[in-house]
Amino acid sequence: MINNKPILFICSEFPPGPGGIGKHAYDFSRAIAFSGYNMMVYSDQDYCSDEEKNKFNALLPEKINLSSFIRRRYFNPLFRWKAVINYIRSNELECIVLSGRFSLWTSLIIRLMTGWRFKIHAFIHGSELRKGGVFDRMLTYLSLRSIDCFWPVSKYSESRLLDIYKKATTRILPNGIWEEDWADGIQSVLFPENGKLNLLTVGRISERKGQHLVVAAMPALKEKFGDVYYHMAGMDHSKAGIERLVGELNLDGFVKIHGKVASGRLHEFYESCDIFIMLSTNQPDGDFEGFGIALLEANYFGKPVVGSKGCGIEDAILDGFNGRLVNPNQPQEIQEAIQDILKHYEQYSLRSRQWAMKHEWKQIIRKFIAEGGLSEND
Repeated sequence: MINNKPILFICSEFPPGPGGIGKHAYDFSRAIAFSGYNMMVYSDQDYCSDEEKNKFNALLPEKINLSSFIRRRYFNPLFRWKAVINYIRSNELECIVLSGRFSLWTSLIIRLMTGWRFKIHAFIHGSELRKGGVFDRMLTYLSLRSIDCFWPVSKYSESRLLDIYKKATTRILPNGIWEEDWADGIQSVLFPENGKLNLLTVGRISERKGQHLVVAAMPALKEKFGDVYYHMAGMDHSKAGIERLVGELNLDGFVKIHGKVASGRLHEFYESCDIFIMLSTNQPDGDFEGFGIALLEANYFGKPVVGSKGCGIEDAILDGFNGRLVNPNQPQEIQEAIQDILKHYEQYSLRSRQWAMKHEWKQIIRKFIAEGGLSEND
């Protein structure tokens, strides 16, 4: 039996702009479409030009229909909610899926305006659960109560959700990769420091991503390993603090901020580094690293990874297998982790690739379909 009812997917980010939640939204949409379901996506598409956006949208799979939210100066959420409610009222849906904080709040509006006609699923990454003010916390809690099933991307994300809403029905669905996105990458050596130790972080420069902690550990790493170079790829709006720290530690020439990198060039960075490192930390406002897609992407290229304990990265790294988990505030622990990886680099590299392939979207989407109660689709 062919099921033509669309799945409505409301998310806060969608490519071609950067962002892990947006990348996850795109990958999930493709996986659902690959499985034969029609997708109707409502989302922002920020941090990119209209030309980039139009080019990207023209190449979307046939089963994915995308409606990009238009930013308005006044009453922006109201216009978005109106568009979503009108679509729900006009269509018979398979289900509704949410991703991102604004999307989470939309669930409450959907219930108030259309009732309980459709099952609502929600992904939980990390930013959705930020504390905010009293009104934000109340809106988040009421929205959580209106959702049928939650899909945290890691055990840590699940634990933080249950701290807020203990009655939540949860099923963990980890982040994944699409092998076809990377399989045809051109072999290249991007960094001129060939033969030295090249570390890489991919992600927006921020306190949460922890680039400053890698820089702070660089003097100890240089003392141990000689010439070590640290590369950052991602939006660099907050680079001033990094540049100041680099100057204070006399690391000029050893730390390189590459800024925003087009997705089509990311493979060059992964291929060129030796070890991928992400020292994410939990933030006072409640924001945290839910998983870390870039860790899997680096693993696909056989690059071992170093990441933080105490956050969702603990699900992205099997300690001692595809990389090492460390206390991000302990340079000595970071040094020892890198030393262990370098000593057994060939084994770590082989297992990293194996770990990445276990997270291929064509495989992990089966859990969402089977446990999410979706109709059979032949």
